[in-house]
Amino acid sequence: MRRGEAIAQLGGGPTLIRLFVAEEDINRVAKGQNVLISLNTYPDETFEAKVSQVFPAFDAQEQSFLIEAEFISRPERVMAGTQLQANIIVGQKAQALVIPTEYLLDGNQVALANQELRTIEVGLSNDRWTEVLAGLEATDELILKPAN
Repeated sequence: MRRGEAIAQLGGGPTLIRLFVAEEDINRVAKGQNVLISLNTYPDETFEAKVSQVFPAFDAQEQSFLIEAEFISRPERVMAGTQLQANIIVGQKAQALVIPTEYLLDGNQVALANQELRTIEVGLSNDRWTEVLAGLEATDELILKPAN
């Protein structure tokens, strides 16, 4: 051994991201899916990761299922325990018509600017966005809270 020569390397493995997934969503999550990560320490950046492990046991303490992901594009510095937000990409569609979920009335109706209530067919949905499969055109104007 010579002066200045490394004798050990610490933390050389991948940085694991532990995510808790709600019971109603776990069946849509699979190993290899892409994940978009926003770290509180890098608020203006999004990092890519992949699901590396889906644990089959329900975590009673967290009331959810545990999965792990590994960074594809890793930030320069990540501290253990950093808080984050993650979006697991469970499906993608090109040219999908989506509306804010809060515009839905009774699950499958929307209010148009002309006060018409219209029933639509919905597809994929989350707490922010809902895919519209039929019953609405991109040019239709919606209102959030109808008068009646």
